[in-house]
Amino acid sequence: MRKNICLSVAIVLSFCVPLVAEVVSTEVAGTMVVPADVASIKGSTVDIRLYEYHPMIADKAATLVDQVQLENFAHTKGKETRTAFSIGEKPGRKINQRMQYYVTLFIHSGDPEKTPRTHMGKPADGKFLCKVLTAGNPRQIVMKVRAVKTVARPKPVGPKVRPMPVPRPMPGGRKPAVKDDFKTIQGAQFVFTAELKQAKPGPVGLSMPPVYSHKLVLVVKDVLRGDLKGGDKLTIHHSARQRAKPTFPVGKVCLVTASKSRGSMRAGLVLQADDKVLQTARDATSLPLGWSKKADKFVSPWADLGAKAWPKSAPPVPGAAVCSVTGRPALLAGAGVSMKVVKVPPVKEVKWSNPDGDGKYTITITNDTDKPATVPALLSDDKGILWDESLVILCQKKARPVPGVKPLKTAPRETVLKPKQSVSTVVNTFRMKNIEWPRGGYRVEFQFCLGELSVTRSFYYMSRHHDPIRQSANAKPKK
Repeated sequence: MRKNICLSVAIVLSFCVPLVAEVVSTEVAGTMVVPADVASIKGSTVDIRLYEYHPMIADKAATLVDQVQLENFAHTKGKETRTAFSIGEKPGRKINQRMQYYVTLFIHSGDPEKTPRTHMGKPADGKFLCKVLTAGNPRQIVMKVRAVKTVARPKPVGPKVRPMPVPRPMPGGRKPAVKDDFKTIQGAQFVFTAELKQAKPGPVGLSMPPVYSHKLVLVVKDVLRGDLKGGDKLTIHHSARQRAKPTFPVGKVCLVTASKSRGSMRAGLVLQADDKVLQTARDATSLPLGWSKKADKFVSPWADLGAKAWPKSAPPVPGAAVCSVTGRPALLAGAGVSMKVVKVPPVKEVKWSNPDGDGKYTITITNDTDKPATVPALLSDDKGILWDESLVILCQKKARPVPGVKPLKTAPRETVLKPKQSVSTVVNTFRMKNIEWPRGGYRVEFQFCLGELSVTRSFYYMSRHHDPIRQSANAKPKK
Protein backbone atom coordinates (compact mmCIF):
# COMPACT_ATOMS: atom_id res chain seq x y z
CA MET A 1 0.00 0.00 0.00
CA ARG A 2 2.83 2.35 0.93
CA LYS A 3 4.59 1.61 -2.38
CA ASN A 4 1.43 2.47 -4.32
CA ILE A 5 1.10 5.79 -2.45
CA CYS A 6 4.73 6.71 -3.21
CA LEU A 7 4.27 5.82 -6.87
CA SER A 8 1.13 7.95 -7.07
CA VAL A 9 2.92 10.92 -5.47
CA ALA A 10 5.83 10.56 -7.91
CA ILE A 11 3.46 10.53 -10.88
CA VAL A 12 1.65 13.65 -9.61
CA LEU A 13 4.93 15.46 -8.99
CA SER A 14 6.16 14.58 -12.47
CA PHE A 15 3.19 16.44 -13.93
CA CYS A 16 3.77 19.40 -11.62
CA VAL A 17 7.41 19.91 -12.61
CA PRO A 18 7.56 22.55 -15.39
CA LEU A 19 9.11 21.44 -18.65
CA VAL A 20 12.27 23.37 -19.56
CA ALA A 21 12.55 23.86 -23.31
CA GLU A 22 16.00 23.43 -24.78
CA VAL A 23 17.38 26.74 -26.02
CA VAL A 24 18.45 26.28 -29.62
CA SER A 25 18.62 29.85 -30.96
CA THR A 26 21.93 31.58 -31.66
CA GLU A 27 21.05 34.58 -29.47
CA VAL A 28 23.89 35.92 -27.33
CA ALA A 29 23.36 38.53 -24.57
CA GLY A 30 26.31 40.80 -23.93
CA THR A 31 27.54 43.77 -21.98
CA MET A 32 30.11 46.17 -23.41
CA VAL A 33 32.25 47.79 -20.71
CA VAL A 34 34.39 50.86 -21.42
CA PRO A 35 36.67 51.40 -18.39
CA ALA A 36 36.90 54.83 -16.76
CA ASP A 37 40.55 55.30 -17.81
CA VAL A 38 39.75 55.05 -21.55
CA ALA A 39 39.83 58.40 -23.37
CA SER A 40 36.49 59.99 -24.23
CA ILE A 41 34.63 58.70 -27.29
CA LYS A 42 32.03 60.73 -29.18
CA GLY A 43 29.76 60.07 -32.19
CA SER A 44 31.23 56.64 -32.96
CA THR A 45 29.76 53.38 -34.28
CA VAL A 46 30.02 50.08 -32.42
CA ASP A 47 30.16 47.13 -34.83
CA ILE A 48 29.31 43.76 -33.21
CA ARG A 49 29.37 40.53 -35.22
CA LEU A 50 28.59 36.87 -34.54
CA TYR A 51 30.47 34.26 -36.61
CA GLU A 52 30.11 30.50 -37.12
CA TYR A 53 32.98 28.21 -38.15
CA HIS A 54 33.84 24.53 -38.41
CA PRO A 55 36.56 23.61 -35.91
CA MET A 56 37.90 20.77 -38.08
CA ILE A 57 38.16 22.61 -41.41
CA ALA A 58 40.98 25.13 -41.27
CA ASP A 59 40.78 26.59 -44.79
CA LYS A 60 37.10 27.53 -44.77
CA ALA A 61 36.28 31.11 -43.84
CA ALA A 62 33.96 31.80 -40.91
CA THR A 63 30.32 32.58 -41.78
CA LEU A 64 28.70 35.79 -40.57
CA VAL A 65 25.58 34.84 -38.58
CA ASP A 66 24.45 38.30 -37.44
CA GLN A 67 25.66 41.89 -37.23
CA VAL A 68 24.55 44.67 -34.89
CA GLN A 69 25.64 48.33 -35.05
CA LEU A 70 25.19 50.88 -32.25
CA GLU A 71 25.38 54.37 -33.72
CA ASN A 72 26.31 57.68 -32.03
CA PHE A 73 28.03 55.87 -29.20
CA ALA A 74 29.68 58.09 -26.55
CA HIS A 75 31.89 57.58 -23.51
CA THR A 76 33.28 60.11 -21.04
CA LYS A 77 36.69 59.56 -19.49
CA GLY A 78 36.60 59.19 -15.73
CA LYS A 79 33.36 57.21 -15.64
CA GLU A 80 32.79 53.60 -16.63
CA THR A 81 30.30 53.10 -19.47
CA ARG A 82 28.27 49.88 -19.58
CA THR A 83 26.05 49.10 -22.61
CA ALA A 84 23.90 45.99 -23.02
CA PHE A 85 23.45 44.37 -26.43
CA SER A 86 21.91 41.28 -27.98
CA ILE A 87 22.99 39.52 -31.18
CA GLY A 88 22.04 36.36 -33.06
CA GLU A 89 18.30 36.38 -32.42
CA LYS A 90 17.02 35.47 -35.87
CA PRO A 91 13.76 33.64 -36.60
CA GLY A 92 14.51 30.12 -37.71
CA ARG A 93 18.24 30.37 -36.91
CA LYS A 94 19.34 27.45 -34.74
CA ILE A 95 22.62 26.39 -33.20
CA ASN A 96 24.57 23.74 -35.08
CA GLN A 97 26.27 21.72 -32.35
CA ARG A 98 28.98 20.60 -34.79
CA MET A 99 30.03 24.21 -35.31
CA GLN A 100 31.65 26.80 -33.04
CA TYR A 101 30.81 30.49 -32.63
CA TYR A 102 32.57 33.70 -31.61
CA VAL A 103 31.74 37.40 -31.22
CA THR A 104 33.83 40.39 -32.35
CA LEU A 105 33.36 44.01 -31.21
CA PHE A 106 35.03 47.03 -32.78
CA ILE A 107 34.42 50.77 -32.45
CA HIS A 108 34.85 53.00 -35.51
CA SER A 109 34.90 56.78 -35.78
CA GLY A 110 32.20 56.55 -38.47
CA ASP A 111 30.98 54.04 -41.06
CA PRO A 112 32.70 50.69 -40.24
CA GLU A 113 33.26 50.07 -43.96
CA LYS A 114 35.00 53.42 -44.51
CA THR A 115 36.73 54.35 -41.25
CA PRO A 116 39.46 52.61 -39.24
CA ARG A 117 38.95 50.89 -35.92
CA THR A 118 39.66 53.05 -32.87
CA HIS A 119 38.77 50.55 -30.13
CA MET A 120 38.18 46.82 -29.78
CA GLY A 121 36.43 44.59 -27.28
CA LYS A 122 38.01 41.55 -25.65
CA PRO A 123 36.45 38.96 -23.32
CA ALA A 124 36.55 39.96 -19.67
CA ASP A 125 38.57 36.80 -18.93
CA GLY A 126 41.41 38.13 -21.10
CA LYS A 127 41.21 35.50 -23.86
CA PHE A 128 41.95 36.53 -27.42
CA LEU A 129 38.74 35.18 -28.98
CA CYS A 130 35.29 35.54 -27.45
CA LYS A 131 33.86 32.06 -28.07
CA VAL A 132 30.16 31.50 -27.33
CA LEU A 133 27.24 29.02 -27.46
CA THR A 134 28.80 25.59 -28.15
CA ALA A 135 31.67 23.48 -26.77
CA GLY A 136 30.85 24.61 -23.23
CA ASN A 137 31.10 28.34 -24.06
CA PRO A 138 28.65 30.86 -22.53
CA ARG A 139 25.56 32.55 -23.97
CA GLN A 140 26.09 35.65 -21.81
CA ILE A 141 29.34 37.60 -22.26
CA VAL A 142 31.14 40.73 -21.09
CA MET A 143 33.36 42.57 -23.60
CA LYS A 144 35.94 44.96 -22.14
CA VAL A 145 36.93 47.79 -24.52
CA ARG A 146 40.42 49.14 -25.05
CA ALA A 147 41.96 51.52 -27.59
CA VAL A 148 43.56 50.03 -30.69
CA LYS A 149 47.27 50.68 -30.58
CA THR A 150 48.79 52.48 -33.55
CA VAL A 151 52.54 52.52 -34.08
CA ALA A 152 53.93 55.69 -35.65
CA ARG A 153 56.60 55.07 -38.26
CA PRO A 154 59.82 57.03 -37.69
CA LYS A 155 60.58 59.71 -40.23
CA PRO A 156 63.71 59.11 -42.34
CA VAL A 157 66.78 61.08 -41.31
CA GLY A 158 68.92 62.70 -43.98
CA PRO A 159 68.42 63.10 -47.72
CA LYS A 160 68.93 59.43 -48.57
CA VAL A 161 65.92 57.19 -49.07
CA ARG A 162 66.46 53.55 -48.24
CA PRO A 163 65.22 51.11 -50.89
CA MET A 164 62.36 48.73 -50.04
CA PRO A 165 63.61 45.33 -48.83
CA VAL A 166 63.39 42.40 -51.22
CA PRO A 167 60.40 40.21 -50.23
CA ARG A 168 61.47 37.07 -48.40
CA PRO A 169 60.46 33.68 -49.83
CA MET A 170 57.43 32.07 -48.21
CA PRO A 171 57.85 28.84 -46.18
CA GLY A 172 58.36 25.79 -48.34
CA GLY A 173 60.37 27.66 -50.94
CA ARG A 174 57.42 29.69 -52.25
CA LYS A 175 58.17 33.09 -53.73
CA PRO A 176 55.88 36.13 -53.56
CA ALA A 177 53.29 35.98 -56.32
CA VAL A 178 53.85 38.12 -59.39
CA LYS A 179 50.74 39.47 -61.07
CA ASP A 180 50.19 37.74 -64.41
CA ASP A 181 46.67 38.20 -65.78
CA PHE A 182 47.33 35.96 -68.80
CA LYS A 183 48.41 33.03 -66.59
CA THR A 184 45.51 33.54 -64.17
CA ILE A 185 42.95 33.64 -66.98
CA GLN A 186 44.56 30.70 -68.80
CA GLY A 187 44.25 28.46 -65.75
CA ALA A 188 40.71 29.49 -64.75
CA GLN A 189 37.83 27.03 -64.77
CA PHE A 190 35.32 29.78 -65.68
CA VAL A 191 36.06 32.90 -67.73
CA PHE A 192 33.24 35.28 -68.63
CA THR A 193 32.15 38.88 -68.86
CA ALA A 194 29.39 40.12 -66.61
CA GLU A 195 27.79 43.30 -65.32
CA LEU A 196 28.77 43.77 -61.69
CA LYS A 197 25.56 44.75 -59.91
CA GLN A 198 26.77 44.74 -56.31
CA ALA A 199 29.85 44.07 -54.18
CA LYS A 200 28.60 43.30 -50.67
CA PRO A 201 31.35 43.44 -48.02
CA GLY A 202 31.62 40.50 -45.64
CA PRO A 203 33.79 39.62 -42.65
CA VAL A 204 37.44 40.69 -42.53
CA GLY A 205 39.96 38.11 -41.35
CA LEU A 206 42.04 39.29 -38.40
CA SER A 207 45.41 38.55 -40.01
CA MET A 208 48.22 40.65 -41.42
CA PRO A 209 47.59 41.43 -44.20
CA PRO A 210 43.83 41.15 -43.57
CA VAL A 211 41.61 38.83 -45.59
CA TYR A 212 38.76 40.86 -47.14
CA SER A 213 35.67 38.97 -48.29
CA HIS A 214 32.84 40.15 -50.54
CA LYS A 215 29.77 38.71 -52.22
CA LEU A 216 29.57 39.76 -55.85
CA VAL A 217 26.22 39.94 -57.62
CA LEU A 218 26.73 39.46 -61.38
CA VAL A 219 24.71 39.12 -64.56
CA VAL A 220 26.60 37.04 -67.14
CA LYS A 221 27.01 38.45 -70.65
CA ASP A 222 29.57 36.50 -72.75
CA VAL A 223 31.10 33.15 -71.75
CA LEU A 224 34.67 32.45 -72.87
CA ARG A 225 35.10 29.24 -70.85
CA GLY A 226 32.79 27.15 -68.66
CA ASP A 227 29.18 25.96 -68.74
CA LEU A 228 27.54 29.28 -67.84
CA LYS A 229 25.03 31.03 -70.11
CA GLY A 230 24.42 34.65 -71.00
CA GLY A 231 21.79 36.15 -68.70
CA ASP A 232 22.64 33.90 -65.74
CA LYS A 233 22.47 35.73 -62.40
CA LEU A 234 25.24 34.76 -60.00
CA THR A 235 26.15 35.57 -56.43
CA ILE A 236 29.72 34.41 -55.86
CA HIS A 237 32.30 34.80 -53.11
CA HIS A 238 35.47 36.87 -53.49
CA SER A 239 38.36 36.76 -51.02
CA ALA A 240 41.57 38.79 -51.11
CA ARG A 241 44.47 38.86 -48.67
CA GLN A 242 46.03 42.30 -49.01
CA ARG A 243 46.77 45.47 -47.04
CA ALA A 244 44.30 47.77 -48.80
CA LYS A 245 40.59 47.07 -48.98
CA PRO A 246 39.77 45.93 -52.55
CA THR A 247 37.59 48.08 -54.77
CA PHE A 248 35.28 46.86 -57.52
CA PRO A 249 33.92 48.57 -60.68
CA VAL A 250 30.26 48.28 -59.64
CA GLY A 251 27.87 49.04 -62.49
CA LYS A 252 30.48 48.21 -65.14
CA VAL A 253 30.99 45.20 -67.40
CA CYS A 254 33.86 43.15 -66.00
CA LEU A 255 35.98 40.21 -67.00
CA VAL A 256 35.64 37.58 -64.28
CA THR A 257 37.53 34.36 -63.62
CA ALA A 258 36.09 31.82 -61.19
CA SER A 259 36.33 28.27 -59.91
CA LYS A 260 33.74 25.93 -58.44
CA SER A 261 34.49 23.54 -55.61
CA ARG A 262 32.42 21.91 -52.86
CA GLY A 263 29.26 23.33 -54.40
CA SER A 264 30.24 27.01 -54.25
CA MET A 265 31.77 29.36 -56.80
CA ARG A 266 34.70 31.66 -55.98
CA ALA A 267 35.77 34.67 -58.01
CA GLY A 268 39.40 35.28 -58.92
CA LEU A 269 40.10 38.23 -61.21
CA VAL A 270 37.47 40.97 -61.47
CA LEU A 271 38.71 43.49 -64.04
CA GLN A 272 36.85 46.18 -65.93
CA ALA A 273 36.46 44.75 -69.43
CA ASP A 274 38.39 47.20 -71.64
CA ASP A 275 39.80 46.22 -75.04
CA LYS A 276 43.20 45.19 -73.65
CA VAL A 277 41.72 42.96 -70.95
CA LEU A 278 39.33 41.31 -73.40
CA GLN A 279 42.11 40.60 -75.90
CA THR A 280 44.23 39.01 -73.15
CA ALA A 281 41.25 36.86 -72.17
CA ARG A 282 40.62 35.72 -75.75
CA ASP A 283 44.29 34.80 -76.23
CA ALA A 284 44.39 32.90 -72.92
CA THR A 285 41.19 30.93 -73.45
CA SER A 286 42.17 29.92 -76.99
CA LEU A 287 44.73 27.57 -75.41
CA PRO A 288 43.95 24.35 -73.54
CA LEU A 289 44.15 24.56 -69.77
CA GLY A 290 47.66 24.17 -68.42
CA TRP A 291 49.46 25.73 -71.38
CA SER A 292 51.67 28.80 -70.98
CA LYS A 293 53.08 31.50 -73.20
CA LYS A 294 56.66 32.71 -72.91
CA ALA A 295 58.09 35.33 -75.27
CA ASP A 296 55.49 34.52 -77.96
CA LYS A 297 56.25 30.80 -77.65
CA PHE A 298 53.78 28.25 -76.34
CA VAL A 299 54.68 25.57 -73.80
CA SER A 300 52.49 22.56 -73.02
CA PRO A 301 52.24 20.62 -69.73
CA TRP A 302 54.09 17.74 -71.47
CA ALA A 303 57.24 19.81 -72.02
CA ASP A 304 59.22 17.83 -69.40
CA LEU A 305 58.97 14.77 -71.68
CA GLY A 306 60.97 16.63 -74.33
CA ALA A 307 60.78 16.18 -78.10
CA LYS A 308 59.65 12.55 -77.75
CA ALA A 309 56.37 13.61 -76.16
CA TRP A 310 54.81 14.04 -79.61
CA PRO A 311 55.72 11.91 -82.66
CA LYS A 312 57.08 13.75 -85.64
CA SER A 313 54.95 11.52 -87.89
CA ALA A 314 51.75 13.08 -86.52
CA PRO A 315 50.08 15.35 -89.09
CA PRO A 316 49.88 19.08 -88.22
CA VAL A 317 46.59 20.55 -86.98
CA PRO A 318 45.63 23.60 -89.09
CA GLY A 319 45.25 26.79 -87.03
CA ALA A 320 46.37 25.25 -83.73
CA ALA A 321 49.18 26.66 -81.60
CA VAL A 322 52.15 24.32 -81.19
CA CYS A 323 54.28 23.59 -78.11
CA SER A 324 57.76 24.99 -78.75
CA VAL A 325 59.36 22.10 -76.80
CA THR A 326 57.42 19.00 -77.89
CA GLY A 327 55.73 20.02 -81.14
CA ARG A 328 52.38 18.95 -79.69
CA PRO A 329 49.41 20.94 -81.04
CA ALA A 330 47.00 22.74 -78.71
CA LEU A 331 43.92 20.49 -78.84
CA LEU A 332 40.50 21.40 -77.43
CA ALA A 333 37.61 19.13 -76.45
CA GLY A 334 35.03 20.95 -78.59
CA ALA A 335 31.35 21.76 -78.20
CA GLY A 336 28.74 19.33 -76.90
CA VAL A 337 31.14 17.48 -74.61
CA SER A 338 31.07 17.56 -70.80
CA MET A 339 33.35 16.40 -68.01
CA LYS A 340 32.48 14.88 -64.62
CA VAL A 341 34.82 14.03 -61.73
CA VAL A 342 33.76 12.06 -58.63
CA LYS A 343 35.77 10.54 -55.80
CA VAL A 344 36.31 6.79 -55.65
CA PRO A 345 34.83 5.66 -52.31
CA PRO A 346 37.58 4.62 -49.88
CA VAL A 347 38.03 0.99 -48.89
CA LYS A 348 37.39 2.07 -45.31
CA GLU A 349 35.80 5.33 -44.20
CA VAL A 350 37.53 6.90 -41.19
CA LYS A 351 35.68 9.74 -39.44
CA TRP A 352 37.46 13.13 -39.72
CA SER A 353 40.23 11.56 -41.80
CA ASN A 354 39.08 10.74 -45.35
CA PRO A 355 35.77 12.50 -46.14
CA ASP A 356 36.99 12.92 -49.75
CA GLY A 357 38.30 9.38 -50.13
CA ASP A 358 41.88 8.17 -50.49
CA GLY A 359 43.13 10.11 -53.50
CA LYS A 360 41.41 8.34 -56.40
CA TYR A 361 38.91 10.00 -58.76
CA THR A 362 36.75 8.70 -61.59
CA ILE A 363 36.83 11.01 -64.62
CA THR A 364 34.02 10.73 -67.17
CA ILE A 365 33.77 12.41 -70.57
CA THR A 366 30.29 12.46 -72.15
CA ASN A 367 28.93 13.34 -75.57
CA ASP A 368 25.79 15.28 -74.62
CA THR A 369 24.49 15.54 -78.19
CA ASP A 370 22.38 13.26 -80.38
CA LYS A 371 25.13 13.04 -83.00
CA PRO A 372 28.64 11.55 -83.00
CA ALA A 373 31.17 13.96 -81.43
CA THR A 374 34.85 14.22 -82.28
CA VAL A 375 36.99 15.09 -79.23
CA PRO A 376 40.46 16.22 -80.44
CA ALA A 377 41.86 16.63 -76.90
CA LEU A 378 41.03 13.01 -76.03
CA LEU A 379 43.64 10.95 -77.85
CA SER A 380 43.31 7.32 -78.95
CA ASP A 381 45.32 4.63 -80.69
CA ASP A 382 44.58 1.08 -81.85
CA LYS A 383 44.48 -0.14 -78.23
CA GLY A 384 41.98 2.45 -77.01
CA ILE A 385 41.87 5.87 -75.33
CA LEU A 386 45.19 7.36 -74.24
CA TRP A 387 43.96 8.86 -70.95
CA ASP A 388 47.42 9.42 -69.44
CA GLU A 389 48.54 11.34 -72.52
CA SER A 390 45.35 13.46 -72.68
CA LEU A 391 44.53 14.62 -69.14
CA VAL A 392 46.21 17.39 -67.17
CA ILE A 393 46.00 18.28 -63.46
CA LEU A 394 46.50 21.82 -62.17
CA CYS A 395 47.67 21.79 -58.56
CA GLN A 396 49.53 24.37 -56.46
CA LYS A 397 49.81 26.73 -59.45
CA LYS A 398 51.52 24.17 -61.71
CA ALA A 399 50.18 22.08 -64.59
CA ARG A 400 51.12 18.41 -64.69
CA PRO A 401 50.19 15.43 -66.90
CA VAL A 402 48.44 12.69 -64.97
CA PRO A 403 50.67 10.01 -63.38
CA GLY A 404 51.72 7.31 -65.83
CA VAL A 405 52.15 9.54 -68.90
CA LYS A 406 54.63 8.27 -71.51
CA PRO A 407 56.08 9.63 -74.76
CA LEU A 408 53.97 8.79 -77.82
CA LYS A 409 55.71 6.45 -80.26
CA THR A 410 53.06 6.54 -82.99
CA ALA A 411 50.74 9.27 -84.21
CA PRO A 412 47.53 9.33 -82.11
CA ARG A 413 44.09 10.08 -83.44
CA GLU A 414 41.03 11.94 -82.20
CA THR A 415 38.50 10.02 -80.12
CA VAL A 416 34.98 9.86 -81.56
CA LEU A 417 32.11 9.37 -79.11
CA LYS A 418 28.75 8.00 -80.14
CA PRO A 419 25.58 9.98 -79.33
CA LYS A 420 25.18 10.21 -75.51
CA GLN A 421 28.21 7.94 -75.05
CA SER A 422 30.34 8.24 -71.88
CA VAL A 423 33.88 6.99 -71.30
CA SER A 424 35.66 6.87 -67.95
CA THR A 425 39.00 6.30 -66.25
CA VAL A 426 40.38 6.39 -62.70
CA VAL A 427 43.25 8.73 -61.71
CA ASN A 428 45.25 8.27 -58.51
CA THR A 429 46.40 11.73 -57.39
CA PHE A 430 48.67 10.19 -54.75
CA ARG A 431 51.03 9.16 -57.56
CA MET A 432 51.63 12.80 -58.53
CA LYS A 433 55.18 14.08 -58.10
CA ASN A 434 56.43 17.39 -56.65
CA ILE A 435 53.26 18.03 -54.65
CA GLU A 436 53.56 19.67 -51.23
CA TRP A 437 51.39 17.37 -49.14
CA PRO A 438 50.15 18.92 -45.86
CA ARG A 439 51.31 17.96 -42.38
CA GLY A 440 48.40 17.29 -40.07
CA GLY A 441 45.07 17.93 -41.79
CA TYR A 442 44.50 20.43 -44.62
CA ARG A 443 43.03 20.71 -48.10
CA VAL A 444 44.66 20.35 -51.51
CA GLU A 445 42.83 21.43 -54.68
CA PHE A 446 43.04 19.44 -57.91
CA GLN A 447 41.76 20.89 -61.18
CA PHE A 448 41.29 18.03 -63.65
CA CYS A 449 41.52 19.28 -67.26
CA LEU A 450 40.87 18.03 -70.79
CA GLY A 451 41.41 20.77 -73.35
CA GLU A 452 39.21 23.69 -72.24
CA LEU A 453 37.11 21.51 -69.91
CA SER A 454 37.91 21.27 -66.21
CA VAL A 455 36.46 20.28 -62.85
CA THR A 456 37.95 21.35 -59.50
CA ARG A 457 37.91 19.05 -56.50
CA SER A 458 39.00 20.00 -52.99
CA PHE A 459 40.66 17.07 -51.23
CA TYR A 460 41.06 16.85 -47.44
CA TYR A 461 44.45 15.30 -46.74
CA MET A 462 45.09 13.88 -43.26
CA SER A 463 48.78 12.99 -43.06
CA ARG A 464 48.52 10.32 -40.35
CA HIS A 465 45.95 8.46 -42.47
CA HIS A 466 46.99 9.28 -46.04
CA ASP A 467 50.81 9.18 -45.80
CA PRO A 468 50.98 5.35 -45.68
CA ILE A 469 48.46 5.04 -48.53
CA ARG A 470 50.44 7.49 -50.68
CA GLN A 471 53.73 5.71 -49.94
CA SER A 472 52.15 2.40 -50.92
CA ALA A 473 50.84 3.88 -54.19
CA ASN A 474 54.38 4.98 -55.11
CA ALA A 475 56.21 1.87 -53.95
CA LYS A 476 58.15 0.04 -56.63
CA PRO A 477 56.75 -3.41 -57.42
CA LYS A 478 58.72 -6.28 -55.98
CA LYS A 479 60.61 -8.39 -58.51
